[in-house]
Amino acid sequence: MNNKHIFHSLILIIILIINNITLSAQSNGYRISGIVTDAETGKALEAVLVKIQKTKRGVLTDTQGHFSLLSPSGEEVNIQISAMGYRSKSVKVAAHNANDLRIQLQPSGISLQEVIVNRRGKEKYSKKNNPAVELIRKVIARKDSNYIDNEQYRRMSVYERLLFSLNNYEAGKGLIRGKVLEKYADSSKLDNKKILPFSLHERYYDIYARKQPADKKKIVMGYNKQGIDEQIDVSGFEQLLEETVKDVNLRNNEVQILMQAFVGPLSSTSAIDFFRWYIRDTVQVNGIQHIQLGFLPFNTNDLGFSGDIFVRNDASYAVQKVQIRIPKKANINFVKDILIEQEFAPLPNGVWAPKRYDTFINLDYLNIGKVQIQKQQHFTNVVTGMPNDFVFANTTPEVTVKDFDKQPESFWQTRRPTADPSARNLNAMMGEIRNNKSLNFLLQVADVMTTGYLHSDFDPEKNKLDFGPVTRIVSRNNVEGLRLRMGVHTTANVHRQFFAEGYGAYGFADHRWKYGGQLTWSFHKKKNHKDEFPRNNFSIKYKDDVNVLGRDFMRQVSDNIVRSFKTSEADNMVYQRTFEAEYLKEWHKGLTFAAVARTNTQQPAGGLQLGYNDASGAYIPLNELNTTEAGIRIRYHHNQKFIQRKEYRKAIPTEYFIFNLESTWGLKNVLGGNYKYNRTELMLSKSVWMPPFGKLFLQTKGQKVWGQVPYPLLITPNANNSYTLQKESFNLATPLEFLHDKQVEWHLDYFMGGWLLNRIPLINRLKLREVFGVRGFWGGLSRENNPALNPQQMLFPEITQPSNSPYWEYNVGIENIFQLLRVDYVHRLSHLQHHGIKKQGFRIGFRMTF
Repeated sequence: MNNKHIFHSLILIIILIINNITLSAQSNGYRISGIVTDAETGKALEAVLVKIQKTKRGVLTDTQGHFSLLSPSGEEVNIQISAMGYRSKSVKVAAHNANDLRIQLQPSGISLQEVIVNRRGKEKYSKKNNPAVELIRKVIARKDSNYIDNEQYRRMSVYERLLFSLNNYEAGKGLIRGKVLEKYADSSKLDNKKILPFSLHERYYDIYARKQPADKKKIVMGYNKQGIDEQIDVSGFEQLLEETVKDVNLRNNEVQILMQAFVGPLSSTSAIDFFRWYIRDTVQVNGIQHIQLGFLPFNTNDLGFSGDIFVRNDASYAVQKVQIRIPKKANINFVKDILIEQEFAPLPNGVWAPKRYDTFINLDYLNIGKVQIQKQQHFTNVVTGMPNDFVFANTTPEVTVKDFDKQPESFWQTRRPTADPSARNLNAMMGEIRNNKSLNFLLQVADVMTTGYLHSDFDPEKNKLDFGPVTRIVSRNNVEGLRLRMGVHTTANVHRQFFAEGYGAYGFADHRWKYGGQLTWSFHKKKNHKDEFPRNNFSIKYKDDVNVLGRDFMRQVSDNIVRSFKTSEADNMVYQRTFEAEYLKEWHKGLTFAAVARTNTQQPAGGLQLGYNDASGAYIPLNELNTTEAGIRIRYHHNQKFIQRKEYRKAIPTEYFIFNLESTWGLKNVLGGNYKYNRTELMLSKSVWMPPFGKLFLQTKGQKVWGQVPYPLLITPNANNSYTLQKESFNLATPLEFLHDKQVEWHLDYFMGGWLLNRIPLINRLKLREVFGVRGFWGGLSRENNPALNPQQMLFPEITQPSNSPYWEYNVGIENIFQLLRVDYVHRLSHLQHHGIKKQGFRIGFRMTF
């Protein structure tokens, strides 16, 4: 598992480590559970509202009629059971009789706008002449004109609070047998269970937005962070959180949260066909009459919400409040419960603006680690119609005021909607944890696991050197045999603009040392390390190491321990010395530009040979190949965002096109370069969400080499001869099997997200997800670069085969096995006559996603 996959496990690791501090399971209330059935037929009833009277606590029954909710206290309560087509019922419940309730509802005809809807036994739902469907059509038709986003200019202030807590906390469990931390516990606003907060993030900012041309700016005036992430280096964690717990905009056709795309309940294209709609009740909200619209997906295994929308009972059809959840059967990992509440308020001009957003998520991995995430936002100072074009002159989407992260407590006391002791309690609790040797050691272990590095100091504010990464310390290949490697780099605590890094490695089979180093000057001051977005860096690099030909997609981390296990060994490695100077600049809008100059010296390694035949046919070996290159790289990904780590960054997928252009010129007779050529590459890629049918990833790339060059400088498709799945590669092509000076390749991957398997009884309980893919390339070789037609061309390796037709392969797989594993069957469709190839096989991948 490489560092990218390790980072995807970040939340889980924190859950497990913190959960060892203390575990869970008590509450002051008691659990109420049971089943609701039709009194005449005995059939289980789905989507019945079970609510504790005089509270906001309520749930919908699942497809089997089951429900479960928590009482707010240990006292006796009344629960109200209601469903469209049935008479409502009230039941008195106490702690001694709260479980395994069997509640029967009597059918009744309900008259709504002179339409009679009868519901007996299995529900006969119809969209035709359904007053709930007619009502939601009107809501959707007015969803944009009613909302503040329709205004040309708007501004508002936002207080945002993100709290992480252990859920079902019980004092005295785990490694601490006493009740040292009990005084820091609190009650969950989601289910009233006892929680132990361990991380708090607070922000206060102003949002300025403009409709045309569309733009949005955020000015952050305050930021406060307390808890475990002061002890553990979780750089990149906030970008991950921002994408995981995104603001839910119900007006969108696709609602993204938990890094998944859901069908929105107000989708203009899918809401009517994807959800079943019911008029539950007419209720008073803030003294004004509203119609309570309930909804849930036709298939509760699909990615969709269920819940209630409260619509004003007037001609505006405005939404004042929403309460939504994710059905328990939905194909989502680790999420035991989720509640999203949003409230809106009208402005004097009649448009509606956000008032309060609350999101509560209960996470649970294999009943081991239980964590609750609370994200709360309060909106104030809402203003429309005031031009603020001067704000949009700044190209940075988010601006921070001076000392925004050092605001005094008095700043927060005047901006928090309610008094919040969490920050004070977390400071005190972390002090006690640091003084406990065993717990402090666990935090250090968690830090190494999440970052992949050992530190000179485990206090992030004092750490100056990082050693690692640990996943690259040990690896193996057929040239070096066992390879040991250790690297080190400086942090911003040494200098905020100057960074140094280096590594040394030794191969026990070739008995040869390898090493490399890099010096970087950042024109922007950095908070932690040199590659923080946006980069504006000048770097000088030197490396003397092995390089793998035909596997460019792995050139940065080819010595990862997992990738040491291969389906076959190939003689496709060289010893390479590289000296490089690079300038790289990124812009917030998504543009990246890089200019590079380098010299390369390559020597054959292992069984690889470089050489020619002379006029007499005698073979003349070439001991080394020297090139000097200059190049540029341009990449554009609109509003790109990254999950940034120390050693790598992962682009967060969006539906925008990604454009990448690279051009490299070989300079003959410059600094020892022996060849003149130009190599150009153009790449386009795009992700397409299609809820509830999953996601498509498409990529195409064209490459061309002008000039006569030796084969290490030609184009060879990325061949993946490891057992693990790798992006942008071909699973059953052999390294250096194909050599071209012009090539087009394509990749199409379809992640169906369980849409088919969700509909198979019993199988749907496993929450497996389907994956399909097809990829290929078509290349050609000009006469001057073909040794069979040009005697002056360097001889190709024996494994290289002629190619004048496309290469194709496909993969069919299942992911989310044990919520972690992916297994693909791969099959090669063309060039089957080539010697020594594999026509089929299996590949595995590791990925933890929601």
